[in-house]
Amino acid sequence: MGFLMYIADATGYLASIGVMFSRNFGAKNLTWLSFFLQLSYGVAVVGFVLVVLSGYYFYVKLKSLSVGSKQPRLND
Repeated sequence: MGFLMYIADATGYLASIGVMFSRNFGAKNLTWLSFFLQLSYGVAVVGFVLVVLSGYYFYVKLKSLSVGSKQPRLND
């Protein structure tokens, strides 16, 4: 459990450094507020697309498992 917390903490620090580098070297003409707003909208759109793709994947997977195969019953 401790190692997992260490990995999550290190990933968070690395992401915050990445945000600072991308703001200071990539988007110098933006204010911090507009930078974070654009970053938040981008992350929200990417997250939504990933959730939709995951839903489609599991829908197809569930459909392929239930078609043509009998589900095992508990009494068999």
